[in-house]
Amino acid sequence: MENNKIQETKEDYKPTEQEQLQQQIYVNLLRMQEIDATIEKYDYFNEDMVEEENVDEILQELKEEYKILKSETKVLKKKTQVGLFDKIPIWVYIYGLVFTILGLAPVMKKFTELLAPTAINILGDFLYTWFGTFLYLYTPTILLLGVSVVIFIIVFKKELLRKIMYIILGIHTLNAIITIVSLIDIFKRLRG
Repeated sequence: MENNKIQETKEDYKPTEQEQLQQQIYVNLLRMQEIDATIEKYDYFNEDMVEEENVDEILQELKEEYKILKSETKVLKKKTQVGLFDKIPIWVYIYGLVFTILGLAPVMKKFTELLAPTAINILGDFLYTWFGTFLYLYTPTILLLGVSVVIFIIVFKKELLRKIMYIILGIHTLNAIITIVSLIDIFKRLRG
């Protein structure tokens, strides 16, 4: 019963395109090694053979086949190479996009406007102090930047993700600076 399942699984298995390309590269490399060994053998025994014309033709054909296989293998290897963007997990793209959009100055301004009634109810008179106004306006921006730093620290050990996180963290820092500068006019109006 189990043998039937295993046999059915083997029959149903279809190799992926990457596996087929890897298999073809392997076959080409084996054939290239065979050709190389044959060429060396003919070169070594060439002096002892009487039929030099026949050997030269065979060597020429083998060298041509070797060149063709080498170029095919080169093309196949290019197809199997995975690009930089294929190595990056999808969550990094989503995280970068969502946090970049959330960190934009217009989004932060709208967020603080929507948060105003709740902030007035919760903070009360504290909101009208300098520090209260500062916290009210800049806490969302600082929180987004803080979350980015925490995620950066978590993935710091993986080199590829670290490089991508440098880029994302740079974008978030730039967004935070732009947001803070753009919210200064609101800060002045609330204080003023």
